[in-house]
Amino acid sequence: MKLALGLQQFQEAPSSQVRFVEKMGQNEVMSFFETDFLRATKWFTYLDEFRWLGKEKQILLMQGVWHVWSRLQKLQTSAIGRRRGICDDNMVMVSHHNEFAVSDLNKIEVDMSWCSNYSNEQMRYFLDTSHDSYIYQVMDEMLALKPNDVELSYMMCQLCLQYAGQRFQGEILEFCEKVLGFLADDLHNYYVKQLRMTNYAARVAKLMKINNKIRESILRTRQRQHIAELFNVFTIEFSHPEFFVDA
Repeated sequence: MKLALGLQQFQEAPSSQVRFVEKMGQNEVMSFFETDFLRATKWFTYLDEFRWLGKEKQILLMQGVWHVWSRLQKLQTSAIGRRRGICDDNMVMVSHHNEFAVSDLNKIEVDMSWCSNYSNEQMRYFLDTSHDSYIYQVMDEMLALKPNDVELSYMMCQLCLQYAGQRFQGEILEFCEKVLGFLADDLHNYYVKQLRMTNYAARVAKLMKINNKIRESILRTRQRQHIAELFNVFTIEFSHPEFFVDA
């Protein structure tokens, strides 16, 4: 699968250097957002069916799924870091630019003064920076299952396209359902013809359980964003706020 080949470039850091991130401020937030969006968009270009959509629909799709894609990507990269002994059980690892970035979400210093008048401690509620993060909740399952690139690509598509279909409806929903049907057939053929595995339903169910946990984390983010809107927590205005819905 092209998607599996495309995914490999985002799981490594060319320099193999590891940087410990102790503070999350404006520069870090913007840099991680930019990297996540560009990587998710580049990865979707490996999906042949992506070309079925016009440019406007492609942008609409990506504005919805970039942060969904990045959630599973962060989980996978953190699992790689733990298996390699790069980070311990309390840490999260991401591939950022040409290096690995490692941080402890429970101890990282958060500076949100650039976008809110609330204290940094109060702002932690609105950020996924604690051991309640989905990454900690499903890491054991991710480590145990150790999905390969083909399986992970299917997980990403299933997670992203189901989210996009539900959010945008219409042509996007029709596109997502059709593509997921093709990908399910491809995954079946992969298990049966390449892995010689006919009884794979239980494994797929476990993979989808991880996706469901990530969906739950997206819903929690949505609830926090709703509270933030009610109390005018954020003082900045986005030129394109639709890109940050549920992010």
